[in-house]
Amino acid sequence: MNHTKTLMLSMLLLTPAVALADRVTCESKDSKQVECPMNTSGEVRIVQQLSKTRCVDGQNWGLFKHSVWVSGGCRAVFESAGGSAGNNQSAYGGGNTYGDASNDDSGPSQVTCESNDGRRTECDMNTRGRVRVERQLSKTACVEDQNWGLNRSSIWVSGGCRAVFALEGASNGQSSRADIAREDAQYNSSGRAPAAAIRGCNKFANEGYDGTIVSQNAMKPGWWEVVLRFEEYRYVCNVSDRGEVSEFNKLD
Repeated sequence: MNHTKTLMLSMLLLTPAVALADRVTCESKDSKQVECPMNTSGEVRIVQQLSKTRCVDGQNWGLFKHSVWVSGGCRAVFESAGGSAGNNQSAYGGGNTYGDASNDDSGPSQVTCESNDGRRTECDMNTRGRVRVERQLSKTACVEDQNWGLNRSSIWVSGGCRAVFALEGASNGQSSRADIAREDAQYNSSGRAPAAAIRGCNKFANEGYDGTIVSQNAMKPGWWEVVLRFEEYRYVCNVSDRGEVSEFNKLD
């Protein structure tokens, strides 16, 4: 018996160690606890949230000696400090940084990325730097690491997040907020159109979100000229008090 134990121990000592991954996708399905082999010798962090359920360290995910565990519906991509995205940092309110030196910076510096019907969508983008939400388009708030985040050369959105994302410090040939504000100030308003008229213009635009009201001008009794802005473009909408649109044209 002792000889058998000695032999087994010798075989274990002679067996080469299996290299553990620095990056794994670990998913708790049906809220069950799942354990995923991983290199946990250094700091481990979430680099991509996949589930609607927020993954909270110590609550629905944590570490064992050679693995990460998830439970309660947590689904995410985990990476150790030695992984390829070890320099990844998160700064709420200031944007996200994907700092890998090998990151592809050939993509656009500003993109509109939209999750339609709650589906996950990935949009090509230069993520070599600090990325922020430049303009919120959806009623659903886009929250970093919950329903949007970064990959090596793209941005992902899910859960209904729709927004314009921009690489900090890159103009990408588009109007700045200050430029847009100055141009908007050229339009004067004379009155306030009924809510039904504004809804009619937004419905006619069919952009999936309400435009910014630039001006509201009374035309003839029961009719209004409303200028709305969707992103950097402005549209003039001739509409009745009841929301009937007679004209809808893009302004130069």
